[in-house]
Amino acid sequence: MHLTVDFPVPEVKVLADHERIGHVFSNLIGNAVRHTPGEGNVTLGGHVANGMVRFTVTDTGKGIAKEYHSRIFEKFFQVPDSGFKGTGLGLYIAREIVRGHGGQIGVESEPGKGAVFGLRFPSPRKAAQKGRSMKEPSARILVADDERNIRKNLAMVLESAGYQVDEARDGEEALALCRETHPDIAFVDLHMPKIEGLDVLAHFRTLSPKTAVVIITAYGSAANAGRSDEARRRRFSGKTI
Repeated sequence: MHLTVDFPVPEVKVLADHERIGHVFSNLIGNAVRHTPGEGNVTLGGHVANGMVRFTVTDTGKGIAKEYHSRIFEKFFQVPDSGFKGTGLGLYIAREIVRGHGGQIGVESEPGKGAVFGLRFPSPRKAAQKGRSMKEPSARILVADDERNIRKNLAMVLESAGYQVDEARDGEEALALCRETHPDIAFVDLHMPKIEGLDVLAHFRTLSPKTAVVIITAYGSAANAGRSDEARRRRFSGKTI
């Protein structure tokens, strides 16, 4: 496997959240490496043109059929017979992060001829001008889940949509943040250390009665989630991240 960086200009810069955009490149490069034979090539490129900064991740792997070019950015979609099974959320999250930065993401590919994933962002000057005109986030959201990957992925999707997000690793942290921030919406895991999700919900009614709380769970139904009599009276969201 040959990994190459090809930037024809000395510096290619964008105004971006380092961690979020790093997640995008990690996903694209990881996908390219997984789907490229050991003797193949993966290249990260970048250039500036017409006030836009364009990055590319190019591989010499098996390629992607045209009918899947738009679908691979949908939630939970995976190319049939791709040989790799993930969550089907990586490219969806990457697209939302890129869009949240005022950018675009797309792919050019043919079966047997590899793939080129392209990212386009406004130049730093244009991004700064746009940033000055942007409104404040419309809502503050709390994400409480002891599973780090689920918590981080949900937070990234919400932040890329313009929301201000706080994270809690257990029930105690969730209640502390509730007292401090009074979130508009809270996504709370049903089963967490220290204080369970339904008990967190009960405290929210006193601490922040205007907060809309969504209980998230990996269980298939409220009845399977435990405490079923109380659970059936609540709204649940399936944990799919």
